[in-house]
Amino acid sequence: MRKEKKLKRKIKRLKKKIFLKKKISEDFKKLKKKNQEIKSFIIKYHIKNKKNKKELEKKAENQNILNQKLFAQSLEIDQRNFEVEEYAHELKSKNEKLKESNEIILENEKEIKKQYNKLILQKEIIYENHKSIKDSINYAKKIQNAILTSKTFIDEMFDNFILFLPKQTVSGDFYIFRKIGKYKIFTIADCTGHGVPGAFITILGINFINSILDEKNLKKPSEILEILRENFKKLFKFSEQKDGMDIVFCIFNTETNILEFSGANNPLILIRDEQLIEYKTVKNPIGFYYKEKKFINYKIEIKKNDKIYLYSDGFQDQFGGKKNSKFQSKRFKNLLLDTHKLDMQSQKNKLKEIFFNWKGKTQQIDDILIAGINF
Repeated sequence: MRKEKKLKRKIKRLKKKIFLKKKISEDFKKLKKKNQEIKSFIIKYHIKNKKNKKELEKKAENQNILNQKLFAQSLEIDQRNFEVEEYAHELKSKNEKLKESNEIILENEKEIKKQYNKLILQKEIIYENHKSIKDSINYAKKIQNAILTSKTFIDEMFDNFILFLPKQTVSGDFYIFRKIGKYKIFTIADCTGHGVPGAFITILGINFINSILDEKNLKKPSEILEILRENFKKLFKFSEQKDGMDIVFCIFNTETNILEFSGANNPLILIRDEQLIEYKTVKNPIGFYYKEKKFINYKIEIKKNDKIYLYSDGFQDQFGGKKNSKFQSKRFKNLLLDTHKLDMQSQKNKLKEIFFNWKGKTQQIDDILIAGINF
């Protein structure tokens, strides 16, 4: 019995050992498996860690680059902040100066406004004075036109044209046409100056001539010019002014067809049978002259279709053309010859057209007066 019990205990211990051994074997296997899992995990961890390390190194490198950029930007921002502060300081200084300038400008504006108001007042005064002067000159023109022979009366005397182009509102040139018995009297004159001064001389000249013609005995043209010269010399005897005129004075006898004329500086043109004849007169004006000569009396027997031209020097002295030169006497006489076959009105229109074409935009320098008569 004891042996059986002992055997049973022994068997039980063996079984227990076998179980333990089996248990240990199984635990060892589990442990080995666990170790393999741990080893595998460690390997995987190292691989992952190595990959993460590279990523971290890359990120660190990128972060370093970014930090460098941020540092550079920070420096640039600091520089710009400094520049902004400098600019702000400069702007503040300029604003202070601008404020001072504005104060000065405001003061100047006040002064300018004050001066402007004065100018407006002066302008109004000048305008009123100008208007008054202009009105006076326009009225003087009416007076001058009234004392010049009317075109209606001239047309009754002759087949004619009068080209009259004053440089200004009133003129220093004038013409007179009168009829006394069998005599037809006509003259054109160019007084010293033009505009208002010249117009005063024309009034004197017209009055002197009409006074001479109103005397009982009609004198020769040369004698009339001598009297006219003496009148001007007496008028300006105590003056420094040496005003006067250039003139051609004609008297036509309707019974004998004899034209008598005399002139002071200005010539007379006759066109007959397509030939131009120039009658030059004494080179003396009506008025004071250092080398005084007697005026000469000329006579022409007028034939049918003769054409007589009297003129002042305004047309031929006008500047113009391509070279801005004077029209000149020769060109003017050729123009009269070229147009003389036209009727009187057409001659006038042609002369006027050529004058303005020649003058162009150039300022008119003198009064223009041309008289054409067709016998």
